[in-house]
Amino acid sequence: MAITLRSTKGTSLTYSEMDENFDFLDRTKHDRMDVSYEGEYTNPKITINNKGEIVAVEQQGAAAPATDITGSVFGDDSTKIVDGVENKVYAANGFFGNLTGSTTGTHQGNVIADDSTVLVEAYSGTINLNNTSITSLTDVGYASATIGHVLKWDGARWTSQPESGAAVSASNADLLDGFDGTYYLDYTNFSNKPTLATVATSNDYTDLDNTPTLAAVATSNDYNDLDNKPSAASTPIGEGQTWQDVTASRALNTTYTNTTGRPIMISIYCAGQPNHCEWELLVDGVQLGHQGVVSVASAAMRATMSAIVPAGSTYRANNILNAGLQSWAELR
Repeated sequence: MAITLRSTKGTSLTYSEMDENFDFLDRTKHDRMDVSYEGEYTNPKITINNKGEIVAVEQQGAAAPATDITGSVFGDDSTKIVDGVENKVYAANGFFGNLTGSTTGTHQGNVIADDSTVLVEAYSGTINLNNTSITSLTDVGYASATIGHVLKWDGARWTSQPESGAAVSASNADLLDGFDGTYYLDYTNFSNKPTLATVATSNDYTDLDNTPTLAAVATSNDYNDLDNKPSAASTPIGEGQTWQDVTASRALNTTYTNTTGRPIMISIYCAGQPNHCEWELLVDGVQLGHQGVVSVASAAMRATMSAIVPAGSTYRANNILNAGLQSWAELR
């Protein structure tokens, strides 16, 4: 198709199917036309401003004149396409080509981008968002999104949530210093935090204040640190002990002390010097035995006495009359 401009200043264009060119209408239809666009254009591109004025006519391989063309545009059936006075574009049978700026009113048919991408599909009534990022949506919180999350409505906006489970209220990052809800789940991000006692982080009993005074056994774990503990059964006398001859280290009329820590048993044998005698055995000053013959001077007299001596107790054998120590044995 070619455009042939063949008229004078102030007339409008109309398309003629006869020679496939635009002809100028007379001034009765419109009184604004710039004759600087006269001539023939191959593959024309007409640019119309928001006032309905033709502002450029371009052809491939040749620059268009720089002077504006004003006025309305009519079809070859005298249908007004562009109204230069009302600043409107009429496209009852469809609009083809580039359209720059905002439009109002009802739109019928597909909306196609300049790269031939269908933005609005009229037949199915769908909007193509393949090239639209979620970041351009104002009511979607996506800062904490991760693999497996879905969008859930929290009553105010769409928020990123795990796929399973009920939706929970999410924080509006714009109202929380620019941080999303998960930021405030971290205690270390808080300001004006309370000062915690040392024990709150150490979990150490010794960091507690006003702790009770504990008995020694609470930390020593030693049975001997218990108070009022029951007495353990004593080892029976004779168990782990043996009879020993201690005659060489013992004498009559001498006090001895049992320092073994266990009860011991003693056995003492005395004889008259030269005939009858008399002697006694004491433990802790208590007389446990008394032997002797005093009426028959010529009778020979021998006697043995035995006793148990508790741990720590004293013991002794006293010569009362003519007694001589023959042997002294102890079970210890």
